[in-house]
Amino acid sequence: MAAKEGRIDNWADILVLVVYFAAILAIGLWSMRRSNRGNVKSYFLAGHSMPWITVGASLFSSNIGSEHFVGLAGSAASSGIANITFEWMSTFPILLLGWYFLPVYISAGVYTLPEYMEKRLGGNKIRIYLSCLSLLLAIVTKLAVSMFAGSLFLQMATGWNMYLSVTILLTITGLYTILGGLTAVMYTDTFQTVVMTIGAFVLLGVGMYKVGNLENLERRYMNSSATIQLINSTCGLPRQDAFHVFLDPAGNVQPWPGLIISASLICLAYWCCDQIIVQRSLAAKNVEHAKGGSILAASLKILPLFLMVIPGLISRVLFPGLRGFLMAVILSAIMSSLTSIFNSSSTLFTMDLWRRFRPLSTQRELLIVGRIVILVMCGLSIVWLPLIKGSQGGQLFNYINMVQANIMSPVGAAFVMAMFWTKTTEWGVIGGLIIAHTCGVIRLVLEFVYPAPPCGEPETRPAVLYKVHFLYFGTLLAFITPLAIVIISMVTTGRPKEQLEGITWWTRVKYSKTSEQLGENGVSTDVENEIKLNGKHENLNLQDTNKMEPNSDEARGHEDLPQKQNEKKTCKNKLLVFLFGMPDKGREIVVMTLHQKQIFMREQPKVKKLLNACAIFVIGAVMFLFGYFA
Repeated sequence: MAAKEGRIDNWADILVLVVYFAAILAIGLWSMRRSNRGNVKSYFLAGHSMPWITVGASLFSSNIGSEHFVGLAGSAASSGIANITFEWMSTFPILLLGWYFLPVYISAGVYTLPEYMEKRLGGNKIRIYLSCLSLLLAIVTKLAVSMFAGSLFLQMATGWNMYLSVTILLTITGLYTILGGLTAVMYTDTFQTVVMTIGAFVLLGVGMYKVGNLENLERRYMNSSATIQLINSTCGLPRQDAFHVFLDPAGNVQPWPGLIISASLICLAYWCCDQIIVQRSLAAKNVEHAKGGSILAASLKILPLFLMVIPGLISRVLFPGLRGFLMAVILSAIMSSLTSIFNSSSTLFTMDLWRRFRPLSTQRELLIVGRIVILVMCGLSIVWLPLIKGSQGGQLFNYINMVQANIMSPVGAAFVMAMFWTKTTEWGVIGGLIIAHTCGVIRLVLEFVYPAPPCGEPETRPAVLYKVHFLYFGTLLAFITPLAIVIISMVTTGRPKEQLEGITWWTRVKYSKTSEQLGENGVSTDVENEIKLNGKHENLNLQDTNKMEPNSDEARGHEDLPQKQNEKKTCKNKLLVFLFGMPDKGREIVVMTLHQKQIFMREQPKVKKLLNACAIFVIGAVMFLFGYFA
């Protein structure tokens, strides 16, 4: 049923909300019973137990937030389908993540990507820099954008008080994220992906029924115009190339050379070098499931044309109809985005920053800190609302891409250099990022200080803003970064080759038939090999870990000897165990032993061929779409 005057005030709409929230909580609680939430690896990496369908669905829903439904559809209504390029170009780096980047991250044995850069470059300065940058971007851009788009929808669709609506959402999402960790987040993401996909296709079907076929939609779109128009002006009129992805290369709206190059670099940084995304792939059972998840996510990234862009075009024709159909879809997008931001930010702060100040933290302490960080993020979400409410919501998707182009593109280039060029040094990466980010921040400041004039008014901005599109500027930064890294690395000292085992693409851990025999002589051999491979682990005491059981999931410190069977099972203890799991008290948090890494890399020949064929098929489908809408 349609909501009256944009308000959700009939029993059917309320019932939909109640059923939806009940389903989310049920899945979250169910996933809590399936996971061991008592150790860091299970809480932050889901114990490396996620199947491919969960990995792929979580990758997709973590990326597709409310800002896509509001921003991407909004840009489609105002300027056409060109922004879909960012979605389709994502298919290539998503596949690169499973085939090239993830094997190196697993080989390095890391929880976070800043931790990888520290292991690769041999210094903690780059780890602190990237951790702080990631947290800042998560709060200032991702959280702010998600809260803006989400609060805008809730206010328009329900008519409820914005603060009350957001508080309810944060309470539900925070509950299962805090208690269940990454496992709960990924299982609920899978459910929300199904809700988003089905709901958006329903909206598409209803919309296309109203306007007819695609040709009729294009005709009606071209004949539509803004409610208020200037005399003798093209302002408010549809662009003649609105149904094409490649726009004028000298124009001021998504020039296609800058769009293709910048989208490639932005997507590479986002999908292969961002903690929020990569953490989902790190949770896969093995490399086969990681690749399968990448294929599923890449396939789903084809859908935004039909789920968001075409509905955005339809909205220009039928506005303000169809308001109620996206209720469950937008709620799913909001919640999946928030849980992804909360969980990954918690991992970054706990594993990269807290352990820097408290290197002897026990697993119990780390789990407590991680949960507290999520509570703080929920509080920040509410604090953001007054600022977000007063911000401009138009062309929201362009704002996201502008920040990504100026800040994230250089990060992607730095990771590529570190992973594939063995002579990269820490000072080279730091120097390259500081140069690029300084230029990028200056450009962003100018963008906000000198906003684009309304249509029809003369340009008064500095020439660098309107003559150099932000996509071209982002491309320039992405080329300046590796150049600076090479120059600085050539005059600074890097790590010797013998210290690069397992932490570059060329020296990564690989599966071999002899890997099946590893571990038969006891786990102590694995731990010794792990130390030889990755250097001295934090807080690792070999004399103590040699005594651990052969089938133990991870090395435990000598303090991990609680007599849990003798603890009094009071009602209070049972409740705490149900809510938070039984925390391990040991300090050792090794991600994987050498044997486990080698087994993770194992691929059956037939499965490998099937995965490669599916990846080629997805790439072919994307190239066909580019050609059709060129």
